[in-house]
Amino acid sequence: RDSPLALPPILAGLRVGWTMALIGAVVSELYGASGGLGYFVMVQNKMFHSPGIFAGAVVLAILSYSGFSFFDMLERKMVSW
Repeated sequence: RDSPLALPPILAGLRVGWTMALIGAVVSELYGASGGLGYFVMVQNKMFHSPGIFAGAVVLAILSYSGFSFFDMLERKMVSW
């Protein structure tokens, strides 16, 4: 019965959690992976290739923003009041 009242904080947590999880995955790839976005940025950094570093940062920003926007849209659709 009270579940609709719990939706806003749950969806807000999903929205912020998505961004944090994505950043955490990329940071873990920086140090312990042999592939992925974090590994790509690390290799570009070691080669002093600034455009590659910024490209990785832009991809991360786009992924974070798209996930954040998706959960924001989901919250607006599910919690219409």
